[in-house]
Amino acid sequence: MIQIGSLFTHRSLAIVYLIVMCTQILFVEGFGVSPLKIVLMSLAPFILTTKVPYLSKAFLIGTLYIIVVFFCATMQSYVRVSTIGYLFMFVITFIMYYNLVYDGAFSFDDYRKLLQVFIWAFFYCAVLQQLFSAVGLRYMPVLNMVGQTYLSPIHFNTLTFEPSSSARILAFLFLGFLRMEELYLGNKPSFRYLWDNHRKIVFAFLYVMLFMGSGTAIIALILLSLYFIEKKYIVHMLLAFSLGYAILTNVDYLPAKRMLVTVNAVMTLDVNEITIADNSAAARINPLVNTLTNTDLTSSETWFGKGTVSVEQRNNWYSTLKTAKMGNIDQYGLISFIVAISLIFMCCIPRFLSVETLLAFFLIGMTINNFSYIWGCYFILATTKYFYNNYTSDEQDN
Repeated sequence: MIQIGSLFTHRSLAIVYLIVMCTQILFVEGFGVSPLKIVLMSLAPFILTTKVPYLSKAFLIGTLYIIVVFFCATMQSYVRVSTIGYLFMFVITFIMYYNLVYDGAFSFDDYRKLLQVFIWAFFYCAVLQQLFSAVGLRYMPVLNMVGQTYLSPIHFNTLTFEPSSSARILAFLFLGFLRMEELYLGNKPSFRYLWDNHRKIVFAFLYVMLFMGSGTAIIALILLSLYFIEKKYIVHMLLAFSLGYAILTNVDYLPAKRMLVTVNAVMTLDVNEITIADNSAAARINPLVNTLTNTDLTSSETWFGKGTVSVEQRNNWYSTLKTAKMGNIDQYGLISFIVAISLIFMCCIPRFLSVETLLAFFLIGMTINNFSYIWGCYFILATTKYFYNNYTSDEQDN
Protein backbone atom coordinates (compact mmCIF):
# COMPACT_ATOMS: atom_id res chain seq x y z
CA MET A 1 0.00 0.00 0.00
CA ILE A 2 1.38 3.41 -1.03
CA GLN A 3 1.54 5.94 1.80
CA ILE A 4 0.63 9.55 0.96
CA GLY A 5 3.83 10.77 2.60
CA SER A 6 5.94 8.76 0.18
CA LEU A 7 4.58 10.85 -2.70
CA PHE A 8 6.09 14.00 -1.21
CA THR A 9 9.62 12.90 -0.46
CA HIS A 10 12.54 15.03 -1.63
CA ARG A 11 13.26 12.45 -4.32
CA SER A 12 9.73 12.23 -5.73
CA LEU A 13 9.28 16.01 -5.71
CA ALA A 14 12.62 16.57 -7.45
CA ILE A 15 11.78 13.98 -10.12
CA VAL A 16 8.36 15.53 -10.81
CA TYR A 17 9.73 19.06 -11.16
CA LEU A 18 12.66 17.93 -13.29
CA ILE A 19 10.40 16.00 -15.68
CA VAL A 20 7.82 18.77 -15.97
CA MET A 21 10.43 21.46 -16.66
CA CYS A 22 12.18 19.35 -19.30
CA THR A 23 9.05 18.38 -21.24
CA GLN A 24 5.94 19.96 -22.73
CA ILE A 25 3.03 17.53 -23.10
CA LEU A 26 1.01 19.45 -25.66
CA PHE A 27 -2.45 17.96 -25.21
CA VAL A 28 -2.24 18.85 -21.49
CA GLU A 29 -0.08 21.98 -21.51
CA GLY A 30 -0.52 23.49 -24.97
CA PHE A 31 2.14 25.50 -26.78
CA GLY A 32 2.11 28.56 -24.52
CA VAL A 33 1.91 29.08 -20.78
CA SER A 34 1.35 25.67 -19.20
CA PRO A 35 -1.42 25.33 -16.58
CA LEU A 36 0.40 22.30 -15.17
CA LYS A 37 3.63 24.22 -14.70
CA ILE A 38 1.75 27.16 -13.18
CA VAL A 39 0.19 24.86 -10.57
CA LEU A 40 3.49 23.21 -9.69
CA MET A 41 5.37 26.52 -9.54
CA SER A 42 2.64 27.94 -7.30
CA LEU A 43 3.36 25.11 -4.85
CA ALA A 44 7.13 25.68 -4.92
CA PRO A 45 7.20 28.41 -2.20
CA PHE A 46 5.32 26.12 0.20
CA ILE A 47 7.69 23.21 -0.50
CA LEU A 48 10.66 25.55 -0.08
CA THR A 49 9.52 26.91 3.28
CA THR A 50 8.29 23.62 4.76
CA LYS A 51 10.79 21.07 3.44
CA VAL A 52 14.03 22.83 2.47
CA PRO A 53 14.13 26.32 4.06
CA TYR A 54 17.89 26.75 3.66
CA LEU A 55 19.95 29.86 2.88
CA SER A 56 21.66 28.22 -0.07
CA LYS A 57 23.60 29.97 -2.83
CA ALA A 58 20.54 29.63 -5.05
CA PHE A 59 18.35 31.24 -2.38
CA LEU A 60 20.68 34.19 -1.78
CA ILE A 61 21.50 34.97 -5.42
CA GLY A 62 17.98 34.14 -6.63
CA THR A 63 16.48 36.50 -4.03
CA LEU A 64 18.92 39.23 -5.08
CA TYR A 65 17.88 38.69 -8.70
CA ILE A 66 14.19 39.04 -7.80
CA ILE A 67 14.90 42.27 -5.90
CA VAL A 68 16.94 43.77 -8.76
CA VAL A 69 14.34 42.85 -11.40
CA PHE A 70 11.51 44.20 -9.26
CA PHE A 71 13.38 47.46 -8.69
CA CYS A 72 14.29 47.90 -12.37
CA ALA A 73 10.79 47.00 -13.58
CA THR A 74 8.99 49.34 -11.17
CA MET A 75 11.26 52.24 -12.13
CA GLN A 76 9.24 52.42 -15.34
CA SER A 77 5.86 54.10 -15.81
CA TYR A 78 4.20 50.81 -16.76
CA VAL A 79 4.71 47.43 -15.17
CA ARG A 80 3.24 44.22 -16.53
CA VAL A 81 2.88 42.36 -13.24
CA SER A 82 2.08 39.03 -14.88
CA THR A 83 5.41 39.06 -16.76
CA ILE A 84 7.66 39.65 -13.77
CA GLY A 85 5.45 37.47 -11.55
CA TYR A 86 5.84 34.56 -13.97
CA LEU A 87 9.61 35.08 -14.02
CA PHE A 88 9.72 35.12 -10.21
CA MET A 89 7.82 31.82 -10.14
CA PHE A 90 10.54 30.20 -12.24
CA VAL A 91 13.28 31.62 -10.00
CA ILE A 92 11.60 30.45 -6.77
CA THR A 93 10.96 27.01 -8.29
CA PHE A 94 14.64 26.75 -9.22
CA ILE A 95 15.64 27.68 -5.65
CA MET A 96 13.28 25.03 -4.29
CA TYR A 97 14.60 22.37 -6.65
CA TYR A 98 18.22 23.33 -5.93
CA ASN A 99 17.61 23.03 -2.18
CA LEU A 100 15.95 19.63 -2.64
CA VAL A 101 18.97 18.38 -4.57
CA TYR A 102 21.47 19.71 -2.03
CA ASP A 103 19.43 18.16 0.78
CA GLY A 104 19.99 14.73 -0.74
CA ALA A 105 17.04 14.24 -3.09
CA PHE A 106 19.04 11.98 -5.41
CA SER A 107 21.62 9.33 -4.77
CA PHE A 108 24.41 8.98 -7.31
CA ASP A 109 22.87 5.84 -8.81
CA ASP A 110 19.38 7.37 -8.85
CA TYR A 111 20.44 10.33 -10.89
CA ARG A 112 22.73 8.34 -13.16
CA LYS A 113 19.85 6.01 -14.05
CA LEU A 114 17.33 8.85 -14.33
CA LEU A 115 19.39 10.58 -17.01
CA GLN A 116 19.45 7.40 -19.09
CA VAL A 117 15.73 6.77 -18.64
CA PHE A 118 15.04 10.36 -19.73
CA ILE A 119 17.08 9.93 -22.93
CA TRP A 120 15.27 6.65 -23.66
CA ALA A 121 11.90 8.37 -23.21
CA PHE A 122 12.83 10.98 -25.83
CA PHE A 123 14.02 8.21 -28.14
CA TYR A 124 10.93 5.98 -27.91
CA CYS A 125 8.59 8.94 -28.37
CA ALA A 126 10.62 10.07 -31.39
CA VAL A 127 10.54 6.65 -33.07
CA LEU A 128 6.78 6.33 -32.59
CA GLN A 129 6.27 9.85 -33.94
CA GLN A 130 8.30 8.88 -36.99
CA LEU A 131 6.21 5.76 -37.59
CA PHE A 132 2.85 7.49 -37.28
CA SER A 133 3.85 10.54 -39.33
CA ALA A 134 5.21 8.22 -42.05
CA VAL A 135 1.67 6.87 -42.61
CA GLY A 136 0.13 10.33 -42.51
CA LEU A 137 -1.08 10.40 -38.89
CA ARG A 138 -0.23 13.67 -37.18
CA TYR A 139 -2.76 13.60 -34.35
CA MET A 140 -1.71 11.21 -31.61
CA PRO A 141 -1.95 13.25 -28.38
CA VAL A 142 -0.45 10.55 -26.17
CA LEU A 143 2.71 10.77 -28.34
CA ASN A 144 2.81 14.59 -28.20
CA MET A 145 1.43 14.88 -31.74
CA VAL A 146 -1.41 17.38 -31.94
CA GLY A 147 -1.55 18.04 -35.67
CA GLN A 148 1.70 19.95 -36.22
CA THR A 149 2.07 20.41 -39.97
CA TYR A 150 5.85 19.93 -39.93
CA LEU A 151 5.71 16.39 -38.49
CA SER A 152 7.47 13.84 -40.66
CA PRO A 153 9.94 10.96 -40.26
CA ILE A 154 12.78 13.51 -40.37
CA HIS A 155 11.16 16.38 -38.46
CA PHE A 156 9.60 15.75 -35.05
CA ASN A 157 9.34 17.36 -31.63
CA THR A 158 9.42 14.26 -29.35
CA LEU A 159 8.71 15.36 -25.73
CA THR A 160 8.73 19.18 -26.02
CA PHE A 161 6.84 21.67 -28.18
CA GLU A 162 9.41 21.88 -30.99
CA PRO A 163 12.51 20.04 -32.29
CA SER A 164 15.01 22.71 -31.24
CA SER A 165 13.89 22.75 -27.61
CA SER A 166 14.11 18.94 -27.48
CA ALA A 167 17.61 19.18 -28.95
CA ARG A 168 18.67 21.51 -26.15
CA ILE A 169 17.22 19.34 -23.38
CA LEU A 170 18.81 16.21 -24.87
CA ALA A 171 22.20 17.92 -25.16
CA PHE A 172 22.19 18.79 -21.45
CA LEU A 173 20.89 15.34 -20.51
CA PHE A 174 23.67 13.65 -22.45
CA LEU A 175 26.33 15.95 -21.01
CA GLY A 176 24.99 15.07 -17.56
CA PHE A 177 25.26 11.40 -18.49
CA LEU A 178 28.88 11.92 -19.58
CA ARG A 179 29.74 13.70 -16.34
CA MET A 180 28.19 10.94 -14.24
CA GLU A 181 30.18 8.32 -16.14
CA GLU A 182 33.28 10.44 -15.61
CA LEU A 183 32.68 10.42 -11.85
CA TYR A 184 31.91 6.69 -11.87
CA LEU A 185 35.15 5.86 -13.70
CA GLY A 186 37.36 8.48 -12.10
CA ASN A 187 38.32 9.86 -15.51
CA LYS A 188 36.68 11.03 -18.72
CA PRO A 189 35.03 8.20 -20.64
CA SER A 190 36.35 7.79 -24.16
CA PHE A 191 33.96 7.35 -27.04
CA ARG A 192 35.23 3.80 -27.38
CA TYR A 193 34.36 3.08 -23.73
CA LEU A 194 30.87 4.51 -24.27
CA TRP A 195 30.37 2.44 -27.40
CA ASP A 196 31.58 -0.73 -25.69
CA ASN A 197 29.55 -0.25 -22.50
CA HIS A 198 26.67 2.12 -23.34
CA ARG A 199 26.24 1.81 -27.09
CA LYS A 200 22.44 1.58 -26.84
CA ILE A 201 22.03 4.87 -24.99
CA VAL A 202 24.61 6.55 -27.25
CA PHE A 203 22.74 5.25 -30.31
CA ALA A 204 19.39 6.45 -28.92
CA PHE A 205 20.78 9.94 -28.29
CA LEU A 206 22.50 10.26 -31.66
CA TYR A 207 19.48 8.87 -33.50
CA VAL A 208 17.12 11.49 -32.13
CA MET A 209 19.59 14.35 -32.57
CA LEU A 210 20.40 13.45 -36.18
CA PHE A 211 16.87 12.74 -37.39
CA MET A 212 14.74 15.33 -35.56
CA GLY A 213 15.38 17.89 -38.29
CA SER A 214 16.92 20.56 -36.09
CA GLY A 215 19.95 22.65 -36.97
CA THR A 216 20.30 23.34 -33.25
CA ALA A 217 20.83 19.61 -32.70
CA ILE A 218 23.78 19.59 -35.10
CA ILE A 219 25.35 22.57 -33.33
CA ALA A 220 24.79 20.80 -29.98
CA LEU A 221 26.54 17.67 -31.26
CA ILE A 222 29.54 19.72 -32.39
CA LEU A 223 29.75 21.38 -28.98
CA LEU A 224 29.40 18.05 -27.17
CA SER A 225 32.18 16.55 -29.27
CA LEU A 226 34.55 19.00 -27.60
CA TYR A 227 34.11 16.97 -24.40
CA PHE A 228 36.24 14.21 -25.90
CA ILE A 229 39.11 16.42 -27.01
CA GLU A 230 42.46 15.75 -25.37
CA LYS A 231 45.74 17.41 -26.30
CA LYS A 232 47.05 14.31 -28.02
CA TYR A 233 43.89 14.13 -30.15
CA ILE A 234 43.68 17.78 -31.23
CA VAL A 235 45.15 17.12 -34.68
CA HIS A 236 42.80 14.17 -35.19
CA MET A 237 39.82 16.27 -34.11
CA LEU A 238 40.75 19.12 -36.44
CA LEU A 239 41.01 16.65 -39.30
CA ALA A 240 37.68 15.12 -38.32
CA PHE A 241 36.01 18.54 -38.21
CA SER A 242 37.47 19.46 -41.59
CA LEU A 243 36.32 16.18 -43.11
CA GLY A 244 32.92 16.54 -41.49
CA TYR A 245 32.53 20.07 -42.82
CA ALA A 246 33.47 18.93 -46.34
CA ILE A 247 30.94 16.09 -46.17
CA LEU A 248 28.13 18.24 -44.76
CA THR A 249 28.54 20.83 -47.51
CA ASN A 250 27.95 18.14 -50.12
CA VAL A 251 25.08 16.12 -48.65
CA ASP A 252 21.37 16.73 -49.07
CA TYR A 253 20.57 16.86 -45.36
CA LEU A 254 18.36 19.78 -44.33
CA PRO A 255 19.52 20.20 -40.69
CA ALA A 256 23.16 20.22 -41.82
CA LYS A 257 22.40 22.75 -44.56
CA ARG A 258 20.58 24.98 -42.06
CA MET A 259 23.47 24.74 -39.64
CA LEU A 260 26.08 25.60 -42.29
CA VAL A 261 24.07 28.53 -43.63
CA THR A 262 23.60 29.80 -40.08
CA VAL A 263 27.31 29.44 -39.23
CA ASN A 264 28.27 31.35 -42.38
CA ALA A 265 25.75 34.07 -41.50
CA VAL A 266 27.03 34.29 -37.91
CA MET A 267 30.54 34.94 -39.22
CA THR A 268 29.24 38.19 -40.74
CA LEU A 269 27.88 39.42 -37.34
CA ASP A 270 24.92 40.79 -39.32
CA VAL A 271 21.65 40.07 -37.49
CA ASN A 272 19.68 40.52 -40.73
CA GLU A 273 21.73 37.78 -42.42
CA ILE A 274 21.40 35.50 -39.41
CA THR A 275 17.63 36.01 -39.25
CA ILE A 276 17.23 35.24 -42.94
CA ALA A 277 19.41 32.12 -42.59
CA ASP A 278 17.48 30.54 -39.69
CA ASN A 279 14.80 32.20 -37.56
CA SER A 280 15.10 29.58 -34.83
CA ALA A 281 18.87 29.91 -34.55
CA ALA A 282 18.58 33.71 -34.75
CA ALA A 283 16.46 33.69 -31.59
CA ARG A 284 19.52 32.42 -29.70
CA ILE A 285 22.38 34.01 -31.67
CA ASN A 286 21.11 37.52 -32.42
CA PRO A 287 20.80 38.52 -28.75
CA LEU A 288 24.47 37.63 -28.29
CA VAL A 289 25.52 39.62 -31.36
CA ASN A 290 23.38 42.61 -30.34
CA THR A 291 24.74 42.54 -26.80
CA LEU A 292 28.36 42.50 -27.98
CA THR A 293 27.98 45.05 -30.79
CA ASN A 294 25.11 47.32 -29.78
CA THR A 295 25.31 47.99 -26.04
CA ASP A 296 25.74 51.61 -24.90
CA LEU A 297 27.28 51.52 -21.42
CA THR A 298 26.69 55.25 -20.97
CA SER A 299 22.90 54.85 -21.19
CA SER A 300 20.82 54.38 -18.03
CA GLU A 301 18.48 52.12 -20.04
CA THR A 302 21.39 49.73 -20.57
CA TRP A 303 21.87 49.34 -16.80
CA PHE A 304 18.24 49.44 -15.64
CA GLY A 305 16.32 48.37 -18.76
CA LYS A 306 13.17 49.68 -20.38
CA GLY A 307 10.75 47.62 -18.31
CA THR A 308 8.14 45.10 -19.39
CA VAL A 309 6.60 47.59 -21.83
CA SER A 310 9.62 47.10 -24.10
CA VAL A 311 8.32 43.63 -24.97
CA GLU A 312 4.83 44.84 -25.82
CA GLN A 313 6.12 47.70 -27.97
CA ARG A 314 7.82 45.37 -30.41
CA ASN A 315 5.89 45.13 -33.64
CA ASN A 316 6.33 41.45 -34.30
CA TRP A 317 8.47 38.43 -33.52
CA TYR A 318 10.56 38.89 -36.69
CA SER A 319 11.59 42.42 -35.75
CA THR A 320 12.33 41.24 -32.21
CA LEU A 321 14.98 38.86 -33.58
CA LYS A 322 16.89 41.83 -34.95
CA THR A 323 16.94 43.94 -31.77
CA ALA A 324 16.81 41.64 -28.72
CA LYS A 325 19.73 41.37 -26.29
CA MET A 326 20.82 38.59 -23.98
CA GLY A 327 19.30 37.78 -20.63
CA ASN A 328 16.43 40.29 -20.45
CA ILE A 329 18.86 43.23 -20.66
CA ASP A 330 16.26 45.12 -22.70
CA GLN A 331 13.64 44.64 -19.99
CA TYR A 332 15.54 44.72 -16.67
CA GLY A 333 19.00 46.01 -17.53
CA LEU A 334 22.60 44.91 -17.43
CA ILE A 335 22.69 44.80 -13.61
CA SER A 336 20.04 42.08 -13.56
CA PHE A 337 21.96 40.18 -16.24
CA ILE A 338 25.13 40.26 -14.14
CA VAL A 339 23.21 38.81 -11.18
CA ALA A 340 21.65 36.18 -13.46
CA ILE A 341 25.09 35.17 -14.75
CA SER A 342 26.25 34.86 -11.15
CA LEU A 343 23.33 32.55 -10.38
CA ILE A 344 24.10 30.36 -13.39
CA PHE A 345 27.84 30.04 -12.70
CA MET A 346 27.54 29.69 -8.94
CA CYS A 347 24.74 27.11 -9.00
CA CYS A 348 24.88 25.32 -12.35
CA ILE A 349 28.33 25.30 -13.97
CA PRO A 350 31.28 23.54 -12.27
CA ARG A 351 34.05 25.34 -14.15
CA PHE A 352 34.14 28.44 -16.33
CA LEU A 353 36.19 26.74 -19.06
CA SER A 354 33.90 23.77 -19.67
CA VAL A 355 31.49 22.24 -22.14
CA GLU A 356 28.71 23.27 -19.74
CA THR A 357 29.61 26.91 -20.36
CA LEU A 358 29.62 26.40 -24.13
CA LEU A 359 26.20 24.71 -24.11
CA ALA A 360 24.69 27.34 -21.82
CA PHE A 361 26.20 30.12 -23.92
CA PHE A 362 25.38 28.90 -27.42
CA LEU A 363 22.20 26.86 -26.87
CA ILE A 364 20.28 28.93 -24.31
CA GLY A 365 22.07 32.26 -24.44
CA MET A 366 23.23 32.15 -20.80
CA THR A 367 19.90 33.75 -19.98
CA ILE A 368 17.11 33.63 -17.42
CA ASN A 369 13.64 34.11 -18.84
CA ASN A 370 10.09 32.75 -18.94
CA PHE A 371 10.72 29.63 -21.06
CA SER A 372 10.43 26.43 -19.05
CA TYR A 373 12.81 24.36 -21.20
CA ILE A 374 15.63 26.79 -20.36
CA TRP A 375 14.97 26.21 -16.67
CA GLY A 376 14.89 22.47 -17.38
CA CYS A 377 18.44 22.81 -18.72
CA TYR A 378 19.49 24.65 -15.56
CA PHE A 379 17.85 21.97 -13.39
CA ILE A 380 19.98 19.34 -15.14
CA LEU A 381 23.14 21.42 -14.82
CA ALA A 382 22.54 22.16 -11.14
CA THR A 383 21.95 18.49 -10.30
CA THR A 384 25.00 17.37 -12.25
CA LYS A 385 27.15 20.04 -10.57
CA TYR A 386 26.01 18.80 -7.16
CA PHE A 387 27.47 15.36 -7.86
CA TYR A 388 30.47 16.81 -9.67
CA ASN A 389 31.41 18.72 -6.51
CA ASN A 390 30.22 16.32 -3.81
CA TYR A 391 30.49 12.79 -5.17
CA THR A 392 32.77 10.22 -3.59
CA SER A 393 33.26 6.64 -4.73
CA ASP A 394 31.76 5.44 -1.44
CA GLU A 395 28.33 6.56 -2.69
CA GLN A 396 28.22 3.88 -5.39
CA ASP A 397 25.62 1.19 -4.84
CA ASN A 398 24.48 2.70 -1.52
